[in-house]
Amino acid sequence: MSIKVKLKTYGPAFIRCDGAGELSFGNEESNIRSQSPPLCSPAELLLYATGACIAKSILVAAKPKKVSVQPFTVVVSGESATDLPIRVGTVNIAVDGSFAEDLEQAASVLKAAKAICTVSNTLNAQMHLSLR
Repeated sequence: MSIKVKLKTYGPAFIRCDGAGELSFGNEESNIRSQSPPLCSPAELLLYATGACIAKSILVAAKPKKVSVQPFTVVVSGESATDLPIRVGTVNIAVDGSFAEDLEQAASVLKAAKAICTVSNTLNAQMHLSLR
């Protein structure tokens, strides 16, 4: 007997970074105002933690590369796994905004940020990371 788990989507969670390290959170792009994530489900809180970690990691990764970081937004969504145990199986992370001077520079910083992001590196989920 196999058990089927219904696919569920989470998010999106929006995390805005001012470029200097100050983060703001919201559940809609037009409503990013709070200094802490909105009250939400544990799975959505996980998305906010992942996005905040990526945002902070971008700042850390940019410093040794001497990249001046401009304001940007991290948008995170997820899907449940289709097998047990119940968990978030896929996390989609998109960085909106030109946080670096050119696309090549931004891609290099983003790759380094993913490598040092403790939250995304800890999760047992597929990670899809992109620049928009």
